[in-house]
Amino acid sequence: MSISDQFNELAQPADSAHGGEDMYRLVLRAQEHYQAARDQMEGIIALEDKGIKLGDAVQFEAGTDLHKGFLTGLQIALHLMGDFPLKVEESSDSEDQ
Repeated sequence: MSISDQFNELAQPADSAHGGEDMYRLVLRAQEHYQAARDQMEGIIALEDKGIKLGDAVQFEAGTDLHKGFLTGLQIALHLMGDFPLKVEESSDSEDQ
């Protein structure tokens, strides 16, 4: 089987997967990172009456069209991101066998 075929096989959607503690830790780290990014975006949106400064060069004064557009972009990004796409569950004894 070629590398391309192996990749295509691995890229197929799965309803469930089983793995050890390393996989569990990896998924939890990814979930934490994902949630931290969502929390940051939600925090910026919550402060909608404040201006936004990104570094020294980019600044959006509160209430301007650029500021409103930036906040709208964040809201769209949050909508498209949705919830974290993986769910970690402990397997039952019957699944372990």
